[in-house]
Amino acid sequence: MPGMKRLWSDKQVEKILGNLLRSGVVAAALVVLAGGIIYLIRYGAISRLFHLPRSTTEFRSVGGIITAALRSGARLINLGYFC
Repeated sequence: MPGMKRLWSDKQVEKILGNLLRSGVVAAALVVLAGGIIYLIRYGAISRLFHLPRSTTEFRSVGGIITAALRSGARLINLGYFC
């Protein structure tokens, strides 16, 4: 519209969205890393196959996700994958 000033340029929006997506990926990677460290501390000396549950009922609510992630390194890794 004539006379209206644009608040955001296309470049600014692209930069903001790019940074937002990048920070989300980094956050998910850090959650997976933390879960991996916790898992190795607890089970690193035990000789067993690495197995993560694919889908559980715990991941159906936000409270269940947080509770499960705080209890187990493997669940924390799952949380990072779902992010």
